Amino acid sequence: MKVLQIRTVEVCLDGTVIREIRIDRTITREFIGHLGDTGLLEYFPAFARPFFRITRAGAYVIKGVEGEETFRVVYLSDYETQEELLRKHIESLPGSEISEIGP
Repeated sequence: MKVLQIRTVEVCLDGTVIREIRIDRTITREFIGHLGDTGLLEYFPAFARPFFRITRAGAYVIKGVEGEETFRVVYLSDYETQEELLRKHIESLPGSEISEIGP
């Protein structure tokens, strides 16, 4: 998948940074599974809108809905480094490409 946009949603006083990532197609179960390789995946397919949450202890929490084009990442520390690692992981999905990443 290709990242189209990353925007800052909120920067908290405690250093937590919330970013929204927009990709070029809808989030699939395969993509959720790939992201889940980075941490503890919780997936709720029975919800009216199938929800997922991925927690990487001390680094970030990813939250999103299957079928959407965006998901949110709550960076718990050092968001620049964690975002770069996450971006590289997304790029490793066959057929994925990352484009411009803005503030």
